[in-house]
Amino acid sequence: MRLLKPFSAVLLLAASLGFDASLSMAQEQMSPEEIEAALKPKKPLTRSLKADPKKTELDGILSRSIGVVERKKIVEITKEADYPSLDFSITFGFDSAEIDGKSFKVLDSLAEALKSDGLAKARFLINGHTDAKGSDDYNLDLSQRRANSVAQYLMAQHSIDGSRLKAIGFGETALKDANDGEAPANRRVEIVNLP
Repeated sequence: MRLLKPFSAVLLLAASLGFDASLSMAQEQMSPEEIEAALKPKKPLTRSLKADPKKTELDGILSRSIGVVERKKIVEITKEADYPSLDFSITFGFDSAEIDGKSFKVLDSLAEALKSDGLAKARFLINGHTDAKGSDDYNLDLSQRRANSVAQYLMAQHSIDGSRLKAIGFGETALKDANDGEAPANRRVEIVNLP
């Protein structure tokens, strides 16, 4: 039996106890294999003659211009459908969409996972989120630019096919820590595996 890395064991223990194993700090230390495992669908995909109404609705939203109402619907659908996702703490320059060099290692591990056999054909949302500091419009624009930067990095540095990635800025509309709108946990990039 292969021994788990100590960090993997902590993630498994946290998951078994009901804690959110997708904490930003955790992803900074995850290997590409651990990221792949976390982003794989929880249930095996099966062929069905009946279309999944949530997938159909989500595809419809993603194919058009995305406004505030559509952003809220995307959050609702992905949570309700329980699509595999991870939050990453990607740091940027102040008031900037330029990725800080400290985050390249995290993105490189993510890219390796996205190229793995288990995820090579999957499509992903790259969701940019901010805290509640600043105006709604400003945060929405900043989160979109940051999500775009992550997608561009994955495409330019790792040749990830851009048709597999959809970058969306959510601003402060989907706070991870709703009790503290300015908490650092709210400033994140979320990767969601689409069906």
